[in-house]
Amino acid sequence: MAHRPARFALLVMILGLLTPLVGGCAPWVTYPQIEGAGHFGSASFEPVPSIITEAIRYTNERSAKLDPLVFNLPQGSRVEDYDRILLRLGAPSGVHPMREAGERAIHVTQIRVRAADAEVDVVYPRTGGLYETATLSMRQRLFGRFEVQRMRVWRVTVHPPLPTYPPDPVAPQPAGEMDPYPYPNGPREVYWDTTPEE
Repeated sequence: MAHRPARFALLVMILGLLTPLVGGCAPWVTYPQIEGAGHFGSASFEPVPSIITEAIRYTNERSAKLDPLVFNLPQGSRVEDYDRILLRLGAPSGVHPMREAGERAIHVTQIRVRAADAEVDVVYPRTGGLYETATLSMRQRLFGRFEVQRMRVWRVTVHPPLPTYPPDPVAPQPAGEMDPYPYPNGPREVYWDTTPEE
C-alpha cells in the first residue's frame, strides 16, 4: 500500500517528460484551413473557442481598449461560432460581433494549435484609427486553459478585414403576397407543350 503514491508520482513524472516530446512532433492544426495543414472543421470545436476568447480579451486589455468590445472572427465562421464566443466574453456587457465595415473591432484572422501550444493572429485598432497585426503565442496549462505567453506586434499598418458575421436570412414573403414581377426583365410566360407524342 505504501508503494501506490510512489508509483503515481513516477507515472506523473514520466508523463511530464514525454508530453513535450510528443507535442513537438504533432502537426499544426489550423482554423481556417491552411493548405497542407490539418484543420478544425468549425470554430465551435474546443480548444478553438477558448483560444479565441482569451486572444480577444488579452488584445483588448493590452492594446485595443475598445468599449464596448467589438470582435470579428475568421472568414467562414458561423452564427453559432459567434454565439459561443459572445457567451464566453459576456454578451450583456455590450460585447457584440462586427456587422458594419469601418466599425472599430478586434479581428481574429488565423488560429494555429499544436498540442499545448497555440498561435493566434489578430488585427486590432491603434490610437489614431490605424490598425496593426500581432501574433499571440499561447500555452495551455496542465489540464487548464490557454494563456498568452507573449504578444509579437508586427509594426506594419494594415487595412482591417471586412465583417464576417453571416447576414440575416431573408424572410420569406407571406403566402398571397407575391412580387408581381419577380423577373428583372418583366413578366415571363411559360408554355407547356401538351401535344401527345406519336
